[in-house]
Amino acid sequence: GYEPPADPATLAFALVHLRHAFLWNDATSGVRGDYERLRAVQAALLGIPSKA
Repeated sequence: GYEPPADPATLAFALVHLRHAFLWNDATSGVRGDYERLRAVQAALLGIPSKA
């Protein structure tokens, strides 16, 4: 089975805030709306392969 690489509550918190950054907050850094990069970073945090 799947073993998360961090405490599930901490991982969930990080994933939600990362998603907010990519979707809403970071237009100045050029990541706003970059869903492919978001998917890759989320996969890395979860320790799973990224589907490109």
